[in-house]
Formats: sequence, structure tokens, C-alpha cells
Amino acid sequence: MLLARGVSMGLTDYRRSKAVLTAALLLIVFASLMSATAIGAGNGLVDKGEAEKLRVRLKAWRELIRRILNATVDVPRDVLERAELILNLTDPEIEGLSPSDLEKYFVAAKELFRELKPRLRRHANATRIAEEAKIRESLKIARKIASKLGALKAIPAIENATELLNKGKIRRAFDVLRRVEQILRERKVNCTSMHVNKLLDKLVEKIGKYNKTERAVIGIKIAIFNLNRTMGILARVKELLQSVNASEKALEAIDRAIQNIAGTRELLSSISEYINITVPKPGHALRKAIRKAIAEKVNDTLSEVREELLELIDETGRLIELAEEGNRTEMVKALLRIGGSLNKLWNATFEIEKLINEGNYTHAVRALANIRMAVEKLEKQIDVIEEMLKSVEEIFEDLKDKLEELKDKIAEFKEKLSELIEEAEEHKVMPARKFLKMAKELISRAEHVVKQIEKLIEDRRAAMAKALIKSLDRLVNAIEKYIERAEEFLEEH
Repeated sequence: MLLARGVSMGLTDYRRSKAVLTAALLLIVFASLMSATAIGAGNGLVDKGEAEKLRVRLKAWRELIRRILNATVDVPRDVLERAELILNLTDPEIEGLSPSDLEKYFVAAKELFRELKPRLRRHANATRIAEEAKIRESLKIARKIASKLGALKAIPAIENATELLNKGKIRRAFDVLRRVEQILRERKVNCTSMHVNKLLDKLVEKIGKYNKTERAVIGIKIAIFNLNRTMGILARVKELLQSVNASEKALEAIDRAIQNIAGTRELLSSISEYINITVPKPGHALRKAIRKAIAEKVNDTLSEVREELLELIDETGRLIELAEEGNRTEMVKALLRIGGSLNKLWNATFEIEKLINEGNYTHAVRALANIRMAVEKLEKQIDVIEEMLKSVEEIFEDLKDKLEELKDKIAEFKEKLSELIEEAEEHKVMPARKFLKMAKELISRAEHVVKQIEKLIEDRRAAMAKALIKSLDRLVNAIEKYIERAEEFLEEH
């Protein structure tokens, strides 16, 4: 939506013309005073004292003509040539003019001004009319877009802008047009988000109907590729919206769409992994395997979200106690508000559980993505308050403790992994071997992340260290799940 941009550029020209016109009109008033007091000018009887006054007035006429020419267009060539004679006069040259030449230039300047004055007014009126026409046309386009998008909120604003234009209030009409553009942009982004949701629903439904394993794997790969491309496009749209100072609502709608796509992409990746590992037979067995993979992934995500919420609820309670001890009343209030929001999100997870039990997985994925987005916002607020309440040393000590805890888990999983790999090789349990191979790869990645975090803590870069610790925590959880799945297959054999 760039309805107002072209109009804005035109209005800039209009305001510039208006400013020049205002300045010129002030000089016109001054010019009338100069004409009234130019005693002796034009009668050939200019004495020495009168000549000095004429020099001052000629300089003023010169500047007045310069301003008028800057503000007008389509000035005849002969008028321009006469104007150049006066504009090219420097102050020293004016000072050196004889009384008779001075009088000639003065009279010529007055005549020139009389010719230019009507053109200045016509130009200002033409500019105003052009800008009014641009805004009116933009409002017509806006009305059509509003009808197409069903943006009913925009209609009263469009009518208001039209009424202001009819009253000649161009500047105010333009401001309203900017608000209309914002409303339409928000509506367009919301429509895009809803369209993305419908496409995701159809995509998951289509994946669930595949009969042939090979076709399902290829279809999922293509779907993931398209989802990545869509996420890239939406990321660029978000950048564009940020560059034009779009509203928070519009940006949140884009974030929601991106989160929903990310959730569906994770779901498809899990299905692909499950099919590759279990290699179900075509037909009913494949469809059953896909449904099982979907259910497991959605349930796992729900568990992760609940764990995150419980951690944040505990953290909020701890910070409330800390804020109360330090008599930080405003922070206590802010934390209580955050705690209330977290509790609402916790209650919402039970609605998602109901969706999962009903087999409505796509809506469950979407609801989980929305909760995650809300959790991320609240987590950032908690982090800010925590940093304000704690000393720098306490922050780094907490980071070190959390890192040691995760390192212990990695070491435990690494030891367990060796035993399970040996058992899977001995009994030739292929699905278990595949899960253990993925767990081993994640352990290697986790060990690399540990080194990065240790370096960040050493360099006293708390924010980046904290972000990486969260990533490491997710890696450790994924390792644990792969090991658990491998154990399940081993138990069956």
C-alpha cells in the first residue's frame, strides 16, 4: 500500500510553493510600500539622497523577482531575458550605477514584477488543484480496496477525508489518507495470514492422504521447500512494513503467519523422519504412520510449550519475591501482569489438548504457534526485569550453572548412547539405529554449542550466551527424545 507516497511527494512541492508564495506576498506588501514612497522615481529628478534609497529598493526588487521565478513555471522567454538583466546585477554594480541608470533599472524591475505577480498566483492555485486531484483519486482507489478486503473500518475515514477535501483542507485530508492506508495495510496482512492458514490446512490434509511411501517423501520435501520460500517472502514483507513504520498489529499478523509456517514445517520434517525410519508399507499402513507421526509431533510440541510456561511461571514468582524484598512496587505490578498472561496461556493449552484428541491437528499446530509467539514476548519482558533486579555477576553465575547442568545431561546421554548403539547393532534393530544416529549427530552439535557459550561467558556477553543456552536446551531435549524412541524400538525386540 503506497497510496499516500505519491501524494506526499506532491504535497511537498505544494508546501514549498506555498512557502515561496507566502514569502513573495510579504515582499509584495513591501513592494507596495516602496512604490508609494518612491518619490521622484520616473521623473528624472533623482537627487543624491533619493538615489541611495533607490539602490536599497532595487536590491529588494531583485530578490523579490528571484523568488517569484523560483516558484513559477512557463515564464515567457522575453520576460526571462529581462529578468536576467536585473538578477545578474551584483550589489557592487548597483552601488556603481549613475542616478539615471539606477532609475531605469528601478522602473524596469517594477514593470517586470507587475507581469510576474499574476503568474505566481496562478501557479500556486494550479499546484493546489493538482494535489487535491491526487488525494481524491487515491481515496477512490482506497474505497475499492476497502470493499475488496472487507475493511469496513476504513470507510468512515475515507468519507471524512473526502469531506475535508470538499472544504479545501488538503493537509488534514492527506493525514486522514495516511490513517486509511494503515487500516488497509493491517487488513491486507490479516487476510494474507488467514490465506496462509488455509493453505497449511490443505497441505497437511493432502500429506495425510498419500498411499505410496516414495511419493509421500517427495511430496513432503517439495512442501518443505515451498514453506521455506514462503517464509523468506514473508520475512521481506515484514522488513518492508518496518521500513514504512507499520503498526504493531500488522507486524504481529506477519509474525503469526511465519510462526504457523514454521510449526507446519517442523511437523512435516517429523513425518518425513518417521517414514524414513519406520518405512511403513504403502496404503493404509502409510496413512496410519503419517497420522501417528503428526499426533506425536503435536503432543511433543504441546509438552514443550507447557514446560516453557511452567518455567516462566516459576521464574516470574521468584522475581516477584525478589522485587518485593527490594520494594520495587512497579516491577511487582508488571510481573503480576505477566503472571496473569502466563496463566491464561497455560489454560489455553487444555483447549489445544482437546483439538489434538479430536484429531484437529492443523488447528492445534496453529494455536501452539500463537502461544509460542506470546510466550516469546513475555519471556523478553521477564528478561528485561530480571536484568534490572539482578547484578551482573549474578547473571553470569546463573548462566554458568545452567550450562553445567546441560553439560552433565549431554555427558549422560553420550554414555547411554554408546550402550544403546551396541545393543541396536547386536539385535539389528534398524529404526533404533537411525534414531541413535540422529541423537549422535545432535550430541556433536551440542558439544560445539557448549564451546561457543563458554567463549561468550568468558567475553562477558550475557545476552548472546543466554540465547545460545536456550538453543542448547532445545538440542538436549531433542537428543533425549531420539534416545527414548530408540529405547522403545529396542524394547519391542
